[in-house]
Amino acid sequence: LVIEEREINNKIADLIVEVEEEKSTSAEDNYDTSAEMADRNIEIISKKIIQNLKSDLKLRNAEMDKLKVEEDEKSNDLNNTKRTRKSYEKYIASMQDRIANSTDQEVITRYNTLISNTEEKIKNVDKLLAGLEANYTDVQNRISALSDEINSIEDNINKKQDQLSEAQKNLESKDTYIDKAKADRAAKKVK
Repeated sequence: LVIEEREINNKIADLIVEVEEEKSTSAEDNYDTSAEMADRNIEIISKKIIQNLKSDLKLRNAEMDKLKVEEDEKSNDLNNTKRTRKSYEKYIASMQDRIANSTDQEVITRYNTLISNTEEKIKNVDKLLAGLEANYTDVQNRISALSDEINSIEDNINKKQDQLSEAQKNLESKDTYIDKAKADRAAKKVK
């Protein structure tokens, strides 16, 4: 009986060692290091991409500020030129009123000359207005395109922030990388 008890105790000791080995081996086997490395890579790459996107966004916002100043200048130039044109039109109207009230041919001729000169100025102002309107429209189109770029960059930053948050959340909890099915099978085997 003593010999049998020793054999049983030896078998029990061997089985305890085997169970402990199985526990430690299954814990290592169930841990997915490649998924952890993938999350670490996502974290590193996302941080770098976010940094680059924020730098790009800063440049685009500075460019937007310059364009808005340029837009204000173009708008002021356009409005001032329109006011100049209106003042010429009023001047012509007042000269025409004076012609209507005058009977002196010399005065009428002088006023007609002034009207002709002012009409020539209006033609020049109209050419200038066409150029100013084209420039103003161009600046507005550039602002619109840049605004779309800024929105796109902000969307990309938000997407990368979400990816980064997800990867960091996974990295904080090591249980994320344990294969539950393998762990359950190993636990049954140990049991």
